[in-house]
Amino acid sequence: MSTVHAYAALAALTIAASFPPVASTSDVRRDSTDVTLVARDYAFEAPDTLVAGVTSIRMRDEGRDPHHWILFRLADSVSLAEFYAIMQKGGPSPEGIRSMGGAQDGRAVTFDLAEGRYAFGCLHIAATGGSHLSKGMFRALTVRSPRPGDRDAGPLPEVDATVTMRDYGYVLSGPPLRAGRRTLRLLNAGPQEHHLILQRLAPGATLADVDRWRAGDRTGPRPMMPPDGGTTRQGPGSTLYWTVDLEAGGYLFLCLVADVKDRRQHTLHGMRHEVKVLTVGP
Repeated sequence: MSTVHAYAALAALTIAASFPPVASTSDVRRDSTDVTLVARDYAFEAPDTLVAGVTSIRMRDEGRDPHHWILFRLADSVSLAEFYAIMQKGGPSPEGIRSMGGAQDGRAVTFDLAEGRYAFGCLHIAATGGSHLSKGMFRALTVRSPRPGDRDAGPLPEVDATVTMRDYGYVLSGPPLRAGRRTLRLLNAGPQEHHLILQRLAPGATLADVDRWRAGDRTGPRPMMPPDGGTTRQGPGSTLYWTVDLEAGGYLFLCLVADVKDRRQHTLHGMRHEVKVLTVGP
């Protein structure tokens, strides 16, 4: 038995012994394309099975600790025990485990899901150490083909702008963003995993002001607000649709994913982008 498979066998015993089952639905007939993922310390409550096609997922966080969610697609050769054994430390997703993205909070993320095997996971670090996934916060998901009686999945959401992520930057394309509820199409065109963390700038502040503040003694008014959620990491070639309420003013797009080469955050490699959101109007 190989080391990986021996580790996976041990992980399977750990999964069975340590993590209690949570409520689920064995199969879901498509009556709705909206799915609620319930997060607790440390488990997800979600359907066991979804129907392929356009699906919007929104998290309801009922835990004491803050949680996020990432949807991973698993190759047929990767068991759930292997997924747990490999991903519990939170490193880059290896071959056979593809990160599809997700959300840092309760905002909706939409995918065009293909048939296959998936898993939800939370990689936040607990106060006691170790990722939430290592404490049991992961859940298997099967996406099956549509059957007679399933409701049509419907079209993808109307997109207000496309954000293309590369090593190391964001390219925003489409008409200027205006205040209101907007849907961004996020495409990872780079060779590494990326995400988008949203940070509001203080009125009148710019990215240059943030850089000067960080380079100085960091006294005086902060030129930016605390980060305001965002998406979770997407593997190369993946696409998701993220719906967010924007106010007029300046924002930053930030990527805090650790680089595969030096483990420094991608922001330190220059993956930051300033965006101006305009007031509603013609």
